[in-house]
Amino acid sequence: MYFLKNRIYVLLFFLTFCVACNNPKVKEGEIELSNVIPESASAGDNTCLLSYATKYDQLFTFDDAVKLTGLAKADGEMDYNKVLKSTAYHDVSYEWPSERKTKVKVSTMEIEIPEKNYIVIGGIEPETLEDFSRTYKAATDAELAEANKSINKTIDEAYEGKSESETANKAMDRVKEMGQSKKDVKAVTGNLQEGVFSKIAKAYSPVNNLADAASWNSIEKCLYVLKNGVKVNIIANLSEHNNYNKNKAIEVAKMILAKCD
Repeated sequence: MYFLKNRIYVLLFFLTFCVACNNPKVKEGEIELSNVIPESASAGDNTCLLSYATKYDQLFTFDDAVKLTGLAKADGEMDYNKVLKSTAYHDVSYEWPSERKTKVKVSTMEIEIPEKNYIVIGGIEPETLEDFSRTYKAATDAELAEANKSINKTIDEAYEGKSESETANKAMDRVKEMGQSKKDVKAVTGNLQEGVFSKIAKAYSPVNNLADAASWNSIEKCLYVLKNGVKVNIIANLSEHNNYNKNKAIEVAKMILAKCD
């Protein structure tokens, strides 16, 4: 809904096997809800928040979104995305038309398209404070360079079916079935040191005094929040002003967390 689907599908398969290489809880790129709550007490203690992984629309309702934005319910739309099996990739979104426009590059041309107001809630999954702190922080150039090497190595191994992760190999097989070459995959992922990923990776900033930890990404317009071993993502795109979107996302987070106090 908010992504360029053809290119993102390729990237999605790539990310699936990249994550799988480092996450023993992932089996064939999917996480069953019954396996979402881990045995470890260090992640997943917030069973209340985890229980909303199958009902995002109850965690943050259309009426909640109307109250937060002040926009008319009759003018808005709700969409519940459940494309993938893992509930960590599900989300609920509420959107309204706006007068803003955004620039999108298509081939060699840059065009303006209408931009909607929207709030998206998703990404509920167990996460330790250590992992959260390591993941949702601004990356350094050295970290991006190392990540770029790792990604290229992972692509090379999986494309040849030689990855240690069977999930990685199968995911890449699906990419090849889509008619994508190894060069195509690398073009989609881009060079982390120079492309959009670099900008996103550097755009994190900590949000103090919210839950156990929180981080705002100004490019994604996404607030990542960790409470008692469970993470939730909140996207707020309601203005051209970063601070306004950030503050609205924080308001949403507080409304959500209050339901599990």
